[in-house]
Amino acid sequence: MTGPLPYDLYIRLRQMEETWPTGQDRWDGAIAACCGFQAAELCLRLVDDALRDGRPTAFPGRRVARFVAHLVEGVDLTCRLLRHTALTGEVTAAEQHPAPSVGFAVVSRLDRALADHMTRRFALATAYLPFRVGVEGQLGDARRWLGLPPLHELDSTPAVPVLDYAAVVSAETVYGLREPQPCGPEDHLFSTAHQLSECWLRVAHHYVETATELAGQELWAAADAALSCACETLPLVIQAGQLLDMMVLADYHPLRVRLRDGSGAQSHAAARMFPAARAAARPLWRALAARGLQLADVLQQPAAHLGMHRYLSSLKTLGKRLQSFLHHHYLLALGVLGTNSRGSLGYEINKLGERAARPLFPEIDQAHHDFVMFTNFLYGEASGALVLHNELADGWNPYTRADDGVECSGSVIRERVAAYFRCIEERDAEGWVRLFDPVHGQLQDVPGTRPYLGEQHLRVFIEAMFNAFEQMHGTHREVHVEGNVAVVDWHFDTISYHGRPATFEGTEEFRFGSDGRILHAVARWHPDEVARQWQTTGHEPAAGRRRVREHGHGADRPRAGEPATAA
Repeated sequence: MTGPLPYDLYIRLRQMEETWPTGQDRWDGAIAACCGFQAAELCLRLVDDALRDGRPTAFPGRRVARFVAHLVEGVDLTCRLLRHTALTGEVTAAEQHPAPSVGFAVVSRLDRALADHMTRRFALATAYLPFRVGVEGQLGDARRWLGLPPLHELDSTPAVPVLDYAAVVSAETVYGLREPQPCGPEDHLFSTAHQLSECWLRVAHHYVETATELAGQELWAAADAALSCACETLPLVIQAGQLLDMMVLADYHPLRVRLRDGSGAQSHAAARMFPAARAAARPLWRALAARGLQLADVLQQPAAHLGMHRYLSSLKTLGKRLQSFLHHHYLLALGVLGTNSRGSLGYEINKLGERAARPLFPEIDQAHHDFVMFTNFLYGEASGALVLHNELADGWNPYTRADDGVECSGSVIRERVAAYFRCIEERDAEGWVRLFDPVHGQLQDVPGTRPYLGEQHLRVFIEAMFNAFEQMHGTHREVHVEGNVAVVDWHFDTISYHGRPATFEGTEEFRFGSDGRILHAVARWHPDEVARQWQTTGHEPAAGRRRVREHGHGADRPRAGEPATAA
């Protein structure tokens, strides 16, 4: 039998969830309004704590400013999410002056400048709502109490509905969800920061679920809008966790030891966000497969697949925001526990950083790589041309052909040319680089492109070529030698890194030094032919797809321990 999680009990998650809307009869803005304004109440509860905190080590003034900053960010987002939402009868207040908020009562105790800033930001955020939130009068009263000039947005009574704030937000209930006698000075901050995270995670889940449903109907614009809302919410999840940066470690660690097994690593909402994001991508994968398309097609021709391209862009943002969530939790844990510690569930702290570096959508990551490789060849005849132009215009030209004036023997030249192509076929990057003069040796991959000059840049070129082609089988014809110059025609049959065949040919001209090292090489060919052949070889072969799966740890499985937080 599975009992409640220590984390859930500690932050009173069940009691908080009982205040959240459920079922299909909720109005459109129910989740955003409830959880968004609950987050505001929780921030104000932290402000109240800080105003009462007598510890000089806690820097109460900084805490108040940080909590207010998070509050106004959250109110601003909540109002953006509700901007086009009309109230229904059951959530409309019967009076224009409903019961005040227990949290917003704290505003009258703020520093005048901070209270002015906070109430002005509130008025700005709510100005374009089709309803009043219900606490405007309370904020107007707070401004008058502090001797601040009135704000029209707070003191006027426009003919619009008023949200039944007490019924929708359950402010008093949420405000009271904490241990009456804290277990140490940082207990309330630690529990409230996680309650804030859970509020914003609930909003994010709501919009991811909505986006998944709409994408399943191929309503891409609406799905993109919903997913964009989820993406906007995740930074608030991150910020809520970052509030814990302000803890006094000497006061936190006794709490941490007592809370063994009860950290935020147990958050089901955080853990579920990763498979939920993967699920949001599946309707796009299905739509692409039904049309015989690849992700690279959407990237290469966005105007032709505009709806899917918009949704893909939001998926990418969602993936980055979730990686950022992991990264910031890694930094938080690092600042509390140190690199070599383990979190309360046994996760190594440094593994958090490694998980944060892995893309959530390996399919999209691979498509980006494919697109880069494709365009490298498609536009290869202009590689570095802009940089080269700027260098030459500025009078900087390290690419002049060095020549010691002493001839190299024809037999040596022919042997070095043969070694040049043999190293390519044998994938011997170091051997290929050693054929060039280490300082003056340069390769111009296509006439007019910026040369690769010196050992380091030559190594970059040849390793990039080997990354592009898994196999390269080359032949070259008779080497024509005149003095220190050799000219040779060549042909390559290749298999790309993603399993596609391509053949190409060209002519290479070499200039040698007396020691037999290559001083200058220039290839005359058309790299865009490779891109066009890749484009016309049909769908990605099984070998390429297998590589994506191996790199991505499975298409639809959440990665074990993904959202683990160690603090």
